[in-house]
Parts: sequence; C-alpha cells; structure tokens
Amino acid sequence: MEDKVQQLNTILDNIGWGRYSTFNFFVCGGAWLTLNYLNISISFLMRTAQNEWNLESYQVGLINATHMLGICIGSILFGFIGDRYGRVFSFKISGLLSIAGSVILAFSPNYETAVPLILIAGMGGGGEITAGGPTYIEACPPKKRWTLVLISTCWVIGAMFAAFIALVFELSNSFQVWRGVYLVGAIIEFLWWIPRLFLYESTRFLLIHNKIEECENVLRWK
Repeated sequence: MEDKVQQLNTILDNIGWGRYSTFNFFVCGGAWLTLNYLNISISFLMRTAQNEWNLESYQVGLINATHMLGICIGSILFGFIGDRYGRVFSFKISGLLSIAGSVILAFSPNYETAVPLILIAGMGGGGEITAGGPTYIEACPPKKRWTLVLISTCWVIGAMFAAFIALVFELSNSFQVWRGVYLVGAIIEFLWWIPRLFLYESTRFLLIHNKIEECENVLRWK
C-alpha cells in the first residue's frame, strides 16, 4: 500500500498545481475562515448573554466550555466519519451542522435553548477542522503542501471579519450584536459551503479503500 501511495504522490506532483488546486484552496480556506469567525462569535455571546438572560458567572463560563466541548466531540466524530465514509463527505456534513446550529442559535429565546445549539454548532466546527485539512492536503501535489500554512491566514481573517461585523451591529444599534454576528456568519458559511458540492473525494482515501477506478477518474478530472 505504501508503494501505491508513493505512486499516487508522484502522479499528483506530475499533474501539478492547477485550477482544481486553487479551487480546493479557496474552499478549504473559506471553511477555516468561517470556523474562526464562529470561535470569535462566542465571545460576543458571552459578553451580552449575562445581562440578556440574567445569568450567573458560572453559566457564562459554561457557554465557552460547551463550545469547546462541541469542537472536541466534532473533531473525533467527523474524523471517524472521514476515515470511514470519505473526507469530502465528512467536510460537507460538518459544515451543514455548523450552519444549522448557528442559524437556530441566532434566534434562541433563552439560555436553556442556546446551550445545546452552541454544542451542535461547535461540533460542526470541530468537524470542519478535522475534515478540512485532509480534504485539502490529500488533493494537493506533495511539493505544494507547504501551502497549508497559507490557509492559516484565513483563520486570522475570520477573526478580523467577526470583529468588523460586530462593530457594524454595535454602531447601527439595529439588532442584538451577538445574534447578528451569528446570523451573518451562518449566511457566509452557507455561501462558502455550496462550492463543497463540487469537490472531488480524496484520491488517497479512494486508494486506501481500494476504490481504484474512482481514484483514476478523479485523477483524470484534475
């Protein structure tokens, strides 16, 4: 199997960086951007929820703890799904979970409703971390895999963008800041999720699972 994987890497290098690699970078980078947007959004929720829902300090702390727990669970769960059913499949499902959790959370009427939704959105985000990296790196020519470092810049951009959206809602005073930030984030993530429908499954995953014909077809499409 190691010889086959090495042959696959050689083929990917021979194909080189093309339009699909650029598209893959755009899609996976966008996923990390929206994920850190979600991470920053939780801070705006914590800042205002205490007054909005009359929370105790420990309840405010549980908001972030629940978010991180969701990321942890999602990373494990969608890592398993990615190994069993495909990297891109896991990448798509985790994104949908994050979007759904964020949208419903934006309209959450109380703390009791918000906490499980925070967990769900966090699980989706954790899945995107786990599935997004392999989706990108396994489709990338080995000599260009250093570009994974560049995707980290999308992480920073996501944080900056969340702060900017929060500032817009703060200045406009037209909508509760944290709800607006979550809602805008969900819309952006959905728009960035749509291109995932056009991603090819990882050739490495297909090869390891002996789906040789599908692997060859993906290599031809690239």
